Amino acid sequence: MAYSVHYLLEPIPESQAVAVSMTVRQSRDLLREVRFTSDHPLSNVRIDGNDVASTGEVVWQPGQTGGTLQWQVELGNERRGNGYDAWLTEDWGIFRA
Repeated sequence: MAYSVHYLLEPIPESQAVAVSMTVRQSRDLLREVRFTSDHPLSNVRIDGNDVASTGEVVWQPGQTGGTLQWQVELGNERRGNGYDAWLTEDWGIFRA
């Protein structure tokens, strides 16, 4: 028994954001819930193509054979007025995914 998780990240430099897609494939109901919060604002949260309101915490219960969770997260995170720990331009970016 196993399940697989595939992440796809698409940088969006003009918005200082990254679009994330998390796809789960499973032969039966092994992964029942994914729950996470983010220190950065999340937007465009979608579960299997349907929009979901994000209240700061994302809770996803994939179907018995899996599904897809998508979201966007803003990157330009300033560290207490002393530089940035994430940044994205047309030519390069640095962030933790």
